[in-house]
Amino acid sequence: MAIFLAPKGEKVLVRKGEKAVYSFSSNDEKKCLTCLIGSNAIGQLMPLMVVFKYERVPSVIINELPNHWSFGRTESGWMTNETFFEYVANIFHPWLVIQKIKLPVVLFVDGHSSHLTYFLSEFCSQNGIHLVALHPNATHVIQPMDVAVFRLLKEHWRQAVHSFKIKNSGAKLKREHFAPLMDSILQLLKPELMKTQ
Repeated sequence: MAIFLAPKGEKVLVRKGEKAVYSFSSNDEKKCLTCLIGSNAIGQLMPLMVVFKYERVPSVIINELPNHWSFGRTESGWMTNETFFEYVANIFHPWLVIQKIKLPVVLFVDGHSSHLTYFLSEFCSQNGIHLVALHPNATHVIQPMDVAVFRLLKEHWRQAVHSFKIKNSGAKLKREHFAPLMDSILQLLKPELMKTQ
């Protein structure tokens, strides 16, 4: 999921007849981060992975990441087959073991090419993870998670960014501010919400 550092704002109230309307808390709407967010059937959030567009992620960003998060880096800032493999092998599978989740498990993934590689399939079959690829970008199939969880997450994110800008005199939200803000929002997502999806 793409999380914009400057999501589109709310409506602005102005006097009737104003010709120029500005929102002073806006910033570059094109800056975004790729986040891998998911949950299991009982509503536990899987460890989050955020993908950065850096060769070397600055320490000011890494230092702000919660311990239970992971990060990847790619040339584009988007998920690649390498970063997704690293996530499944080094984060997701160990999380299953630590949580004592009985294997085998089913992992539903978007059928995007970054989620489907020979090496990932081999790893998953050897480690009790059954990959089920949905049609690429098939939000209509996974709509319950998209509508209930992701919509709520993005709504809380917009509000948090707006509050951040107000508290910081309209300052732009930078990548190093992302993790603490997003982590506080993820704490609002209760297992009951995900379990019903």
